[in-house]
Amino acid sequence: MGKRLPPPCQTAHFEPRAVYLRIVREESARLERIATDLLLLGGPRHEPSGGWRCNLGACLGSVLDLVRVQAEAREVTLRAEVQTALPEARADPAAVRQVLLNLVSNALDAVPSGGSVQCAARDAGAFVEATVRDDGPGIPEQELARIFEPFFTTKAGGTGLGLAVSEGIVRGAGGRITVESRPGAGTLVSVQLPPCPA
Repeated sequence: MGKRLPPPCQTAHFEPRAVYLRIVREESARLERIATDLLLLGGPRHEPSGGWRCNLGACLGSVLDLVRVQAEAREVTLRAEVQTALPEARADPAAVRQVLLNLVSNALDAVPSGGSVQCAARDAGAFVEATVRDDGPGIPEQELARIFEPFFTTKAGGTGLGLAVSEGIVRGAGGRITVESRPGAGTLVSVQLPPCPA
């Protein structure tokens, strides 16, 4: 009698294929952010002769589209409020998208399942402003003082580049980035960029 073959592999205990695809997407996006951050950290971006023009609302919308699947997988609510007739900012749109992606990704990492991340873009008078607010655990004062330092991170697997690069991009465009946070009260990050001349 021939040798008995082992029973076929059981797949019931393996994670669904969708979970693996999500992990691949998230890790690919993370590696892309690291590579982009390193490139942006490495040198200045040269403004074209016509000047930069950035629709802050459109940049925010494209970033939220990128992270929506990640937010749903983590059961985090994403909300956005964009003011109508928002003035354009004088900044590189690709770089601004990278800044907003860093900020929204940080917020998603900070909040627990069932939490929320609220984003907004508005005319702040002398600036065009984007904000990202989360209801996560907040940042201790001693860490808050160092968050823009290159390679400083409190996240496992973090590079410490995202906020340093973001601050450099915003400052290079003539704007400013601020962070308000305290333990137990979440975090608010504000990016203010100069508007294009009328």
